[in-house]
Amino acid sequence: MKSQVWRAEKVFRSVFAGGKLCVDQEGTMGFSLYKDQVICFSLENFQILSHTGEDVTCFDLTKSGTLVTSGVDNIIRFHKDPPKIWKSDCAITILQVDPRDALLATGGSDNSIRVYQLEQSYLTHCFKQHSGPILSLSFHPTEFLLASSSHDYSIRVFDLMKYSCRHTITMQHPTRFVAFLEKSLVTCTSDEAKLWSIKKWEEKGVYKAEGDISAIEISGGVWIGEDSGNVVNLSKNKLEVKRKKQVTIFGINLIKHINNEEMLVSNQEFSMYFLNNKLKLQKEIIGDIDEILDLKWINESKVALALNSTEAKLFDINTSLVQSLKGHTDNILCIDIFGEYIATASRDQTMRYWHNTKCLAVYKGHTEEVISVAISKKNFLVTSSQDRTIKIWEKSEGEIATALQTTIAHEKDIGVVRLSPDSKRIASGSHDKTIKLWNKKLANLQTLEGHKRGIWDLIFHPSDRILASSSGDMTVKLWSLETYSCIRTLEGHTNAVLKLAWIPSGIASVSSDNLLKIWNFKTGTCVLSLEEHNDKIWAIGGQKINEESFLLTGGIDSKLVLWKDITEQEETKQLEEKREAIKQEQLMQNKLKSGDKVEAALIAHRLKRPQMLYKITQEMTEKEVILFVDTLLEDPDGLLSLLTHIRDWNSMKKYSSLAQRILYEIFDRVSYSNFPNVSEILQAISVYSQKHYQRAEKLCMQSYQLDHILNEMTLLPKKRTKQEDVVSNKKIHIS
Repeated sequence: MKSQVWRAEKVFRSVFAGGKLCVDQEGTMGFSLYKDQVICFSLENFQILSHTGEDVTCFDLTKSGTLVTSGVDNIIRFHKDPPKIWKSDCAITILQVDPRDALLATGGSDNSIRVYQLEQSYLTHCFKQHSGPILSLSFHPTEFLLASSSHDYSIRVFDLMKYSCRHTITMQHPTRFVAFLEKSLVTCTSDEAKLWSIKKWEEKGVYKAEGDISAIEISGGVWIGEDSGNVVNLSKNKLEVKRKKQVTIFGINLIKHINNEEMLVSNQEFSMYFLNNKLKLQKEIIGDIDEILDLKWINESKVALALNSTEAKLFDINTSLVQSLKGHTDNILCIDIFGEYIATASRDQTMRYWHNTKCLAVYKGHTEEVISVAISKKNFLVTSSQDRTIKIWEKSEGEIATALQTTIAHEKDIGVVRLSPDSKRIASGSHDKTIKLWNKKLANLQTLEGHKRGIWDLIFHPSDRILASSSGDMTVKLWSLETYSCIRTLEGHTNAVLKLAWIPSGIASVSSDNLLKIWNFKTGTCVLSLEEHNDKIWAIGGQKINEESFLLTGGIDSKLVLWKDITEQEETKQLEEKREAIKQEQLMQNKLKSGDKVEAALIAHRLKRPQMLYKITQEMTEKEVILFVDTLLEDPDGLLSLLTHIRDWNSMKKYSSLAQRILYEIFDRVSYSNFPNVSEILQAISVYSQKHYQRAEKLCMQSYQLDHILNEMTLLPKKRTKQEDVVSNKKIHIS
């Protein structure tokens, strides 16, 4: 098998898990607090665009789209350019920007309310009338009024012009929400909403909810979310019910208007519903992906997901939109599909059979949670359960309580049941470490033993007579369905192997060690390990899309990762690069023959041939070196790559002179402040340059010793010739 190359083509992450959500004025981006960071996500494809801050506890968005955040360090950050940062005197539990983007109100852990001038970041007001934590804040849309509610059962309205409390309302229960309309104030306790006149402070209307009020939105009317799943539209003048609809079976925790025609509603499981003003569902997405327990491809764009919830989701990988399968009363554990038909098994001891989103049948008969399900190509379904039984059911409609066949199959929980491609064999795997093969009448054909721990998954090869199994013993085993023997064991994971999938190039496995591995099942070698998840991977599925191979993986880290096989593209790319390199090599030789050393050096640099580059530049004249350096510095990455070559050359004595020569030209042209982030490279150059300088200085000192010796030699008396001695003696005699 050739070397495999896969990459994470797309990663789907959670965008909302409760708390506050803001939408920009254009209605294109949402902002939410997720895992102590403010994330910005697209409202078109729901992909995360950016993260802001760390350890953020609360935030708000100005009308201009600028974030204001506060964190555990009690620092308030106004994320403009340049940012404004200042420290609060206490921990902040809530903050609110006024409609004019001029003021910021905060509720503190000391029960105080502080108001800041946002642009200049200074304190303008400090109110300490409340005796309990602040629950809600609201600015008046046009007047300088601020309303607050507290755990002390009081609602206070502050006049910001007079720096005083204008009015106090005492309630019988804590008020969760306060919000100003133009001429009135809306307040919500746990079970009722009230409308107050802000002139006479009289009640103008009351709405008593059927259950608890869990969300409120003031935009185009008054919108109430209830824990019964109802969304209620109330009139602004008397809080009379205009529309009411149950959107979900779970409580509503958020209502947010996106624009004049569309609103976003989230339930307690963080499914997000987009409704029009008549409360008609437009689309649905998953806010918090949560744990992904199982997945199956339906077609090239749609996947069925089990998300640790009572509702299974049909997820579109292109748009991120979902459809919900509603009916189970406990969490769904597994899914199987055949065409447009879907089977789901749950902890509620039932299995449901669906056509798209319509439930056709409910199968009851297991006495423990149903762990695995398989749909045959023919007219039956198979389930396995914690009650250690396997049941075969007839495809039907309505409520079915009697199975066609039942057998106590294993000594412990049956974790997985699978059907062969022709639906003639059934394979079951149990925590008793055995795999059993059955016919359609549940007669045992063979028992396969060899794993040292419980079986997590089984898959039949789509064409060969091979069964693959994964286990808690960290291995994958391949079994021959002709000899019923283990033909190969794949070892490499460091934790339990949870799920398997056949792919055109081999077999893929996912594990509790957070890894996706691609195997050559014919040789038993792992050809690729991929790491994108940061927790257990529970689900995997392979699919061909436009003749390309894809894998989808999901786990308990709330990530859904789409992997693409790019082996063919990488091979094509490498072939093209090789052809281009040969072409450039020939061009370089031609340039050398024609005497164009500068262009030849540039080609050697592009080909990453440092030895050839050194050889060419060593033979250059000073003008050619200058031209080479100037040309290379025009490339944005040229300086960095040239410094890398200089570092390598400078580390060797024989190449250091050329390195210093080119380094001189660089420093002559480039200011140190304009250097890229290359401190490590410059440090290495500096260390070896100092050594070269010390060696040169030593040679220079030694050359002075030679000069001194020569000078001393000139001062020594010269040996006289015989003629000079005769002349000297004559002079002495005459004298």
